[in-house]
Amino acid sequence: MLRAAAWTLGLFGVGTSIVRLFPESAWVEPIVLLALGFAFLYVSARTGGRERRSRALAPKQAAA
Repeated sequence: MLRAAAWTLGLFGVGTSIVRLFPESAWVEPIVLLALGFAFLYVSARTGGRERRSRALAPKQAAA
């Protein structure tokens, strides 16, 4: 959870910095928001999928 919060703050901080670099361009903000969306999808696909250890007995151990 802490890692997700750090990624969120970091990505939105970078996005805000980019938008503030180009204050006169109306097209920058939508592009940055799309890029943030893709970045979140990439990060979540890369960091997700870890298996948790279960405290319950596995089926092989329960049968023994």
